[in-house]
Amino acid sequence: MTDHVWVSKAMQTSMLILYAYTDIFQNDRARAIEGVTRNDRGEFVSADMCPKRVWLDKDEDRSIPDMFFAEGQCIVSARVAEILSQFDLGNGALYPVTEGAFRSDNTTPIAGSYFSWIFGGMKSAFLEAHSPAARPNSGGSRDWCVFPFAMSDGAIAVSRDALGGSDVWVDPLLLKSIFVSGALGDALEAAGLREALCLFKCQII
Repeated sequence: MTDHVWVSKAMQTSMLILYAYTDIFQNDRARAIEGVTRNDRGEFVSADMCPKRVWLDKDEDRSIPDMFFAEGQCIVSARVAEILSQFDLGNGALYPVTEGAFRSDNTTPIAGSYFSWIFGGMKSAFLEAHSPAARPNSGGSRDWCVFPFAMSDGAIAVSRDALGGSDVWVDPLLLKSIFVSGALGDALEAAGLREALCLFKCQII
């Protein structure tokens, strides 16, 4: 058992939120939004709420990263999906973007396979008292915090409750957080994917 877990700040990282389109959002916006909302909460999401086709906006015609967000949908490359699939995803899933990813003309394919990453779990293990750099909700309620402006290893602390259950989860006490187990985070780091997923080590109290 590792003495740490990892947290991803990807949902708060602007460079990973691409100007891109998905077939599900364009064809059934309500269904797409429901899927994104459920995923952000760590709930089960069915494959029919996820995209089968993704294409870039004309202002975003560039190489795409191993993890990105398209109209709220979390998309990962085959490199990432291969590692995730070796761990316990709980109620999460990796749904293939079966038609693929495309340039802005929605015709020219982008090489590689892509998957919708469904987080599929929720744990309330974030410890605000031991994460002084995290910022409480500016609305006055202290029901949740947001990431520090300058994120670093050890800035976020979690309780030992984080060690049980699946290897991927979200925590409602830290806004837009994606947590992964120590073993999964270590595997992603070893594959050179730490920066791509905006991963930071958390201390366990």
